[in-house]
Amino acid sequence: MKKLLVFGEVLFDLFEEKAEIGGAPFNVAAHFSALGGTAEFVSAVGKDALGQKALEEIKSCGIDPRYVALTDAPTGYCKVTLQDGTPSYDLKRDVAYDQIPFPAELSADYGALYYGSLSCRSEGSLKTLRKLFPLCKERFFDINIRPPFQDRDVMRELLFSATTLKISREEAGEICPYYNEEQYLHDVINEFSNIQKILFTMDKDGSLLYDKRSDTILYAPKPQATPLSTVGAGDSLSACYLYHTFKGSSPEHTLKACSKLADYVITHLGAVPPLTEELKQQIV
Repeated sequence: MKKLLVFGEVLFDLFEEKAEIGGAPFNVAAHFSALGGTAEFVSAVGKDALGQKALEEIKSCGIDPRYVALTDAPTGYCKVTLQDGTPSYDLKRDVAYDQIPFPAELSADYGALYYGSLSCRSEGSLKTLRKLFPLCKERFFDINIRPPFQDRDVMRELLFSATTLKISREEAGEICPYYNEEQYLHDVINEFSNIQKILFTMDKDGSLLYDKRSDTILYAPKPQATPLSTVGAGDSLSACYLYHTFKGSSPEHTLKACSKLADYVITHLGAVPPLTEELKQQIV
């Protein structure tokens, strides 16, 4: 199986009672590794206690840490408030992931590049991402709208660089007007003709996969579990989708596995809960 190149932030989500390592790119890399894949992570942490803890967590998750840079800026963190299981975020500026450097050496033969939008709020990290684009033919863009960190021109650049887009129904209106799924998917494809597939999440209504080549929409099973927290659920879905895409699994099998994993994640507070062997056998 080819490796996944992951670019973006690693940060700590600070809940009322504890701190959890997170950031969508880290979560995706961790889930991808837990499923049995190999993820190489291009990111940055500070030379502080949180940075040391982040590196330990990265290694313990089986993620290759060689491209995680140490910077003089503090390690990223975010205060998370949960309201009925739905998170709101207070993100800090001028942290390590705002200045992710381009690695001196990178491996070859990546199956895809995963990137989000949050770390692109700074020109330093955005420049690094631009240099990564030519390395991967397949580019998976996971939009994470975190006000006030969204720039329309940057967002359009990131969209025009993607071959697969993952977006939530909550964030859909940031790209095109949303009235219904079918209309929305076609509007996005018409606007950004480079995008070949769209992974669209709909909270309690599950998710769907749109394939431009066949012009088909495939719906995943709806969640069955009662959510404790939705933090990390979308990231687990992204990782599982990429894992099974690399394996060559059918879209139907892929979405069923994605749904099972996300259903498991929402019953835990942390974004990357350890997988049970029984669950892993069901979704790998």
